[in-house]
Amino acid sequence: MSRPSESGRGKGQGLTPYQGSHRCFGEFKCSDCDKDWSSGNSWRDTWQQCNICSQKLYPHTQRRLRRRDDDDHGPPHVQAKCGMCQRLGYNCRQFRYDRQDDDNEYEMRVWTIMDVTKRLNQLLLDART
Repeated sequence: MSRPSESGRGKGQGLTPYQGSHRCFGEFKCSDCDKDWSSGNSWRDTWQQCNICSQKLYPHTQRRLRRRDDDDHGPPHVQAKCGMCQRLGYNCRQFRYDRQDDDNEYEMRVWTIMDVTKRLNQLLLDART
Protein backbone atom coordinates (compact mmCIF):
# COMPACT_ATOMS: atom_id res chain seq x y z
CA MET A 1 0.00 0.00 0.00
CA SER A 2 1.24 3.48 -0.80
CA ARG A 3 1.80 5.74 2.16
CA PRO A 4 1.32 9.50 2.25
CA SER A 5 4.47 11.46 1.57
CA GLU A 6 5.67 13.89 4.20
CA SER A 7 6.08 16.73 1.70
CA GLY A 8 5.92 17.58 -1.96
CA ARG A 9 4.21 15.79 -4.84
CA GLY A 10 4.48 12.08 -5.44
CA LYS A 11 6.39 10.64 -8.38
CA GLY A 12 4.42 12.67 -10.92
CA GLN A 13 1.44 10.34 -10.61
CA GLY A 14 -1.67 12.27 -9.78
CA LEU A 15 -2.74 15.58 -8.33
CA THR A 16 -1.69 14.99 -4.72
CA PRO A 17 1.42 13.68 -2.93
CA TYR A 18 -0.47 10.68 -1.55
CA GLN A 19 -1.61 8.08 -4.06
CA GLY A 20 -2.88 5.44 -1.63
CA SER A 21 -6.45 4.35 -1.07
CA HIS A 22 -7.25 5.55 2.44
CA ARG A 23 -8.14 8.82 4.07
CA CYS A 24 -5.10 10.78 5.24
CA PHE A 25 -4.08 14.09 6.82
CA GLY A 26 -3.61 16.95 4.34
CA GLU A 27 -2.32 20.51 4.50
CA PHE A 28 -3.78 23.12 2.17
CA LYS A 29 -2.76 26.69 1.23
CA CYS A 30 -4.85 29.00 -0.92
CA SER A 31 -2.73 31.16 -3.21
CA ASP A 32 -5.65 33.56 -3.88
CA CYS A 33 -6.51 34.60 -0.31
CA ASP A 34 -3.51 33.19 1.63
CA LYS A 35 -5.77 31.02 3.84
CA ASP A 36 -4.19 27.80 5.07
CA TRP A 37 -5.77 24.84 6.81
CA SER A 38 -5.24 21.20 7.60
CA SER A 39 -7.71 18.34 7.43
CA GLY A 40 -7.93 14.74 8.58
CA ASN A 41 -10.31 14.19 5.65
CA SER A 42 -7.84 14.35 2.78
CA TRP A 43 -7.84 11.81 -0.08
CA ARG A 44 -5.81 10.91 -3.15
CA ASP A 45 -6.36 13.34 -6.04
CA THR A 46 -9.21 15.09 -4.23
CA TRP A 47 -9.75 18.80 -3.63
CA GLN A 48 -11.18 20.78 -0.74
CA GLN A 49 -12.75 24.20 -1.17
CA CYS A 50 -11.35 27.27 0.56
CA ASN A 51 -13.72 28.72 3.19
CA ILE A 52 -12.75 32.31 2.25
CA CYS A 53 -12.68 32.49 -1.56
CA SER A 54 -14.21 29.09 -2.55
CA GLN A 55 -11.27 28.07 -4.75
CA LYS A 56 -10.92 24.27 -5.10
CA LEU A 57 -7.45 23.26 -3.90
CA TYR A 58 -5.41 20.08 -3.66
CA PRO A 59 -3.24 19.51 -0.58
CA HIS A 60 0.43 20.43 -0.87
CA THR A 61 1.37 17.91 1.84
CA GLN A 62 -0.25 14.66 2.96
CA ARG A 63 0.68 12.07 5.57
CA ARG A 64 -0.73 9.01 7.27
CA LEU A 65 -3.44 9.70 9.84
CA ARG A 66 -2.41 9.53 13.47
CA ARG A 67 -4.87 8.60 16.18
CA ARG A 68 -5.36 12.23 17.26
CA ASP A 69 -6.07 13.26 13.63
CA ASP A 70 -8.90 10.77 13.43
CA ASP A 71 -10.96 11.87 16.42
CA ASP A 72 -14.18 13.85 16.15
CA HIS A 73 -13.16 16.61 18.57
CA GLY A 74 -12.16 19.13 15.88
CA PRO A 75 -14.42 21.34 13.82
CA PRO A 76 -17.21 19.57 11.94
CA HIS A 77 -16.43 18.28 8.45
CA VAL A 78 -18.07 20.55 5.85
CA GLN A 79 -19.29 18.13 3.20
CA ALA A 80 -20.24 20.88 0.74
CA LYS A 81 -16.57 21.91 0.50
CA CYS A 82 -15.08 18.41 0.26
CA GLY A 83 -14.39 16.86 -3.14
CA MET A 84 -14.69 13.30 -1.83
CA CYS A 85 -18.06 13.99 -0.15
CA GLN A 86 -19.26 15.57 -3.40
CA ARG A 87 -18.11 12.54 -5.41
CA LEU A 88 -19.67 10.04 -3.00
CA GLY A 89 -22.86 11.95 -2.21
CA TYR A 90 -22.41 11.44 1.56
CA ASN A 91 -19.88 12.15 4.34
CA CYS A 92 -16.49 10.74 3.31
CA ARG A 93 -15.74 9.77 6.93
CA GLN A 94 -18.23 6.89 6.44
CA PHE A 95 -16.31 5.63 3.41
CA ARG A 96 -14.20 2.43 3.59
CA TYR A 97 -12.15 0.39 1.16
CA ASP A 98 -12.19 -3.39 0.84
CA ARG A 99 -9.14 -5.20 -0.44
CA GLN A 100 -9.90 -7.67 -3.22
CA ASP A 101 -8.08 -11.00 -3.07
CA ASP A 102 -7.97 -11.68 -6.83
CA ASP A 103 -5.95 -8.56 -7.64
CA ASN A 104 -4.05 -5.98 -5.67
CA GLU A 105 -6.36 -3.10 -6.48
CA TYR A 106 -8.65 -1.48 -3.94
CA GLU A 107 -12.38 -1.51 -4.57
CA MET A 108 -14.41 1.37 -3.18
CA ARG A 109 -17.13 0.10 -0.90
CA VAL A 110 -19.44 1.63 1.71
CA TRP A 111 -19.83 -0.38 4.89
CA THR A 112 -23.52 -0.20 5.61
CA ILE A 113 -25.25 -1.77 8.60
CA MET A 114 -26.48 -4.49 6.26
CA ASP A 115 -22.89 -5.29 5.15
CA VAL A 116 -21.70 -5.49 8.74
CA THR A 117 -24.65 -7.68 9.75
CA LYS A 118 -24.02 -10.09 6.87
CA ARG A 119 -20.32 -10.28 7.70
CA LEU A 120 -20.96 -10.91 11.40
CA ASN A 121 -23.50 -13.63 10.61
CA GLN A 122 -21.00 -15.31 8.29
CA LEU A 123 -18.30 -15.17 10.97
CA LEU A 124 -20.70 -16.70 13.50
CA LEU A 125 -21.59 -19.52 11.08
CA ASP A 126 -17.91 -20.16 10.36
CA ALA A 127 -17.15 -20.26 14.09
CA ARG A 128 -19.82 -22.93 14.67
CA THR A 129 -18.42 -25.28 12.02
